[in-house]
Amino acid sequence: MIQDGYKETKIGTIPEVWEVRQLGSFGDFFKGKTITKSEITESGFPCIRYGDIYVQYEFANIVTHFSAYISKETAKNGRRLLKGDIIFAGTGETQEDIGKCVAYTRDDEAYAGGDLVVFRPKKDIGVDSEFLSSCLNTGEVAKRKSRLGQGLSVFHIYSSHLQTLEVPLPPLLEQKKITVILSTVDDAIEKTDTMIEETKQLKKGLMQKFFVNKAYMILRKANEEPTELKPIYLRELGKILTGTTPSTKVDEYYCSQDYMFIGPADLGNDKSPDTSEKYISSAGFKVARQLPSDSVMVVCIGATIGKVGITNKPCATNQQINTIIPSKAYSADYVYYLISGISKYLLAFAGDTATPILNKGEFGKVVTFVHNSLDERHQIAKILSAVDTKIENEMSTREQLEQLKKGLMQLLLTGKIRVKV
Repeated sequence: MIQDGYKETKIGTIPEVWEVRQLGSFGDFFKGKTITKSEITESGFPCIRYGDIYVQYEFANIVTHFSAYISKETAKNGRRLLKGDIIFAGTGETQEDIGKCVAYTRDDEAYAGGDLVVFRPKKDIGVDSEFLSSCLNTGEVAKRKSRLGQGLSVFHIYSSHLQTLEVPLPPLLEQKKITVILSTVDDAIEKTDTMIEETKQLKKGLMQKFFVNKAYMILRKANEEPTELKPIYLRELGKILTGTTPSTKVDEYYCSQDYMFIGPADLGNDKSPDTSEKYISSAGFKVARQLPSDSVMVVCIGATIGKVGITNKPCATNQQINTIIPSKAYSADYVYYLISGISKYLLAFAGDTATPILNKGEFGKVVTFVHNSLDERHQIAKILSAVDTKIENEMSTREQLEQLKKGLMQLLLTGKIRVKV
């Protein structure tokens, strides 16, 4: 049964007062102009490239910044954007990337780079560009659009494909009301992004202030460093263990998810990972190299050497990870930040081989610098932990806002929930 006031269309059920229109019926298409690397300048006229759209804008449906600039001379033969244009990524690595679009709502003089398809709505046609870009990235319309893409390893979409793409169009006033609601969430996301970046910069500054952030393989070289901090071998921070992998031939070791079995892919995102790609059973844990809570894990094999994390419960790691179980003189938090500051040196010490490796012995020989006072180490770890908590909370807020916007888009852009006009 179709609800009163609604009708069934090719793109789903929509309010009766809404229209279904083909894009080509109310606007024109043109292609961006390819910009070579030599034509990109440090300043000048902003230029949008296809990767900017599906990599940088994520949930945003309007242009918020630019990643490249072109000179006045290059701009003469460019494809200038006008306020109200819809910019499509004409190339993408996945079906989801292809056709992702944003609205150009600014007054800046800007240009469309290569592999962009630009749609310019006709004047006085009753279309709000921000609404249209949101609609094109949502629900059934987005699915139909992505299916238009052609290609194997790289997908392409062309204006000829988009001409007949059908979209729902509410009355203009309703479009604008919906845009205001979604823009409010976008503003909150942007403010949260700003807070996250500012807090990350604060952490970076504090790390530079608190630590030397250098490491050596020769103690004599470390002693020449002009600092009041004390040079120390990593092995002096606590007990170092190298992970092991329980035999994969024994099903009993992997029959349940009793303990996290951490590998390099599980480190680098969160300070203390709560989940892992692989798990082992209690039987597997008994034969593994067991780690207690508050141990500091460091990737020491492969291209991601230096990624670090703290165990928040007993677990095990594979052999690509060396773990420091800190002595009473050093907290796990302090060791975590200490190692984070020297990660680039760990990769350099691993050697220039196809598979770089820093074994347990060599890892323990690395020399870095620590604060002399136990209380000072405690206070530094406390401050940096508070900053990390702030970053984590802001990122959680951002995720919630993204989910809120996704839900609102599904409801408002399909007419399931109407706005008062």
